[in-house]
Amino acid sequence: MLHVILLSDVYYPFMCGVTRVVDIFRKELPKYDVKVSLFVPAPINKAYKIEERGSIDIILIKSWRLLGLYSEIKAPEIVSAYYSIRRYLENSLSDEDYIVIHSHSPYVIMSLLRLFGWRRGIRFPIIFTYHTLTKDYLEKRFGKLSKGFVMLDSVFLTNVIKRASVVITPTDYAKDILLDSIPRAFKILKRKFVKIPNPIDRDKFTTPQKRASDFFDFLEDYNYAIWVGRISHEKNIPFLMKIISELPYQLVIVGKGPLLSYLRKIAPKNVHLVGFVEEEVLKALLHFARCFVISNTFETLSLATIEAMAQGVPIVSYYKGGYTEFLKHGKNGFIFRTLNEAREYIRKLFTNDTLREEMGKHARETAMRFHPDVIIPKYLRLYKFLAKPLRELKAS
Repeated sequence: MLHVILLSDVYYPFMCGVTRVVDIFRKELPKYDVKVSLFVPAPINKAYKIEERGSIDIILIKSWRLLGLYSEIKAPEIVSAYYSIRRYLENSLSDEDYIVIHSHSPYVIMSLLRLFGWRRGIRFPIIFTYHTLTKDYLEKRFGKLSKGFVMLDSVFLTNVIKRASVVITPTDYAKDILLDSIPRAFKILKRKFVKIPNPIDRDKFTTPQKRASDFFDFLEDYNYAIWVGRISHEKNIPFLMKIISELPYQLVIVGKGPLLSYLRKIAPKNVHLVGFVEEEVLKALLHFARCFVISNTFETLSLATIEAMAQGVPIVSYYKGGYTEFLKHGKNGFIFRTLNEAREYIRKLFTNDTLREEMGKHARETAMRFHPDVIIPKYLRLYKFLAKPLRELKAS
């Protein structure tokens, strides 16, 4: 039986793109008769806890906060992580299972799993998906003080790429950033790189049962712009607010994060930071938005952008970022370089119903390329090519 072990150093209650992608794999892989083990941090007191859900084992690892780096993240506590990995792999795997590791972060859990394998002479086949532009975040968050963190991150990434069988990047933009993050002497490792986009949840394609105006009486359906994501330093939200501040339209910003309280204080009257909302509310907000506006360069792909397109919403996007690779200017959205260009394109979508409808239709067609039924089989072929029985891995 194919057995995929998913790893991530971030998980709920921390909400981010990595968390959501990992959960999509957790939900989708069992549909293909795949056994799944998920190793993730969680806010629990025990060293670890196993939750069995059918063909899914979720191993919840004791965690701690990264107070100086990103206080909202709960990262796996090292001793507990190693203990849980060792105990689970020694007692819960079948020698006949075809094992492959799919890691969604390169740090604690992946390093400890490789350490466990090395001590027992096992070299697991590893797929590493590169999600987060860590270097960009560190430089924007810590400025000149980021140099040491960036060097350490480069060491981790280079080591992971050397050991991985395959490195997945969701876009060419992400691949170029990753290559720029490792020493020149290791550029040859790019031969391991494969581009496969992240899937989005199939539920994102369904039509909401209620309208946005049912939840927020200050909104008029199809008469506001929207952005969704972490309310944090790297997302360039003040620029979004500046774009809309001189326009006679409203902007809804959805999400939570360390800058939420501050941005609420400085937001112009036509910008509404509504915080975290439930899934039903979010889907309604996306579906009835006039356009989705995004202006940061931090995203390797941006699930929120694709989720908006899945609801038939055209995009107004800054020209740098992974999401620009699936945007066609003038067809499923607009790509801007300057503040005035952004305002011009937003005006076009607000004043031309036919244009908005046509671009929304093309946006939804684009989003179908990221449907799980399209993306997951690509990973399955890769899993089956790399996976080996545990007994063979032990023998090696």
